[in-house]
Amino acid sequence: AASGKPCLTVHPIGMPWRASDEDVQVYGGRSCAAVPPNPRLAPLYRRLCTIKRGDAPSGSPPLPSGFDVSLEATHHGPWLRTPSLFIEIGSTEEEWGRKDAADVLAHVLWEELGLARADENVTGDLSGQYLSETDAHANADESAPNQVAVGVGGGHYCPRLGDLCRKPGFSLGHVLANYGVRFADCTDSTDPEAAQKSLDDGGGAHAILEAVKQTQAAFPHATPVAYVDKKSFKGWQRKAVLDLLTRHGIDQQLI
Repeated sequence: AASGKPCLTVHPIGMPWRASDEDVQVYGGRSCAAVPPNPRLAPLYRRLCTIKRGDAPSGSPPLPSGFDVSLEATHHGPWLRTPSLFIEIGSTEEEWGRKDAADVLAHVLWEELGLARADENVTGDLSGQYLSETDAHANADESAPNQVAVGVGGGHYCPRLGDLCRKPGFSLGHVLANYGVRFADCTDSTDPEAAQKSLDDGGGAHAILEAVKQTQAAFPHATPVAYVDKKSFKGWQRKAVLDLLTRHGIDQQLI
C-alpha cells in the first residue's frame, strides 16, 4: 500500500501510461501496457470487506488490529497475458511477515477458489473442487456480469469505486488513478481539439483505451463502462476524457 499504513489490498496490475525506464526497472511490467484484470478482483475485495465488518461466516479469521482493507488503482508489473491481480499485505517489512494478516488472505482465497467447500458450506477440509472464474459467480451468489467498470481518475485507493464495489454483482476491471491519466501542456483549454491533443500527447488517451481493451479481454461477455471521477479533473480535462470515450463508443458514468 502506498500510504505506509497496515492494509490488506487488492488491485489490477500494469502501467498503461508512459512509464520511465527507471520505473520499469523498479516495478516491472511494460510501459504503456496493462495486464488483463482477473474477474475475481471485486469478489475478493467484497470478501475482505466482509471480514472487516465482522460479518464473515463462522471460522473466518478476524482482521488484525490496526489493519484496514482497500482497493488500489492499477499499478506496477509484472507483464503477463493471463488475467491477473495482486492481493497483498501492506505496507512495510514489519507487516509483510505478519502471519495473522496472511491467514486472512489465505482464507479469502480459499473461499473464493472454492477449495474448502463441502456440499455448500465452507469447512476446513480440502474438497479438491476448484472453481473457475465463471463458476465463482455461483460461489458468491452472483450472476455473471453484463457490465464491467473501468475506473478513470480519482485517488490511488479508489474510494468512490470502493463504495460501488462493495455492492453484490458489481464487476471491476482496471482502475486508472489520476496519475495514470496524463495530459501534456494545453495551448488553449477552451479549444476541444487542443484539449484532446493534450490528452493524446500526454499518453492519457492511450492509457484509458488500453485499460478498456484489457478489461474487455478479461470480461469478453460484458460491456465495459468507464466510471469517470468527475471531481478529479479540471473541466476541460473531463470533457476531453468524455469526448475520447464517446468517439470510441465506450459507455460512461460520472461518479
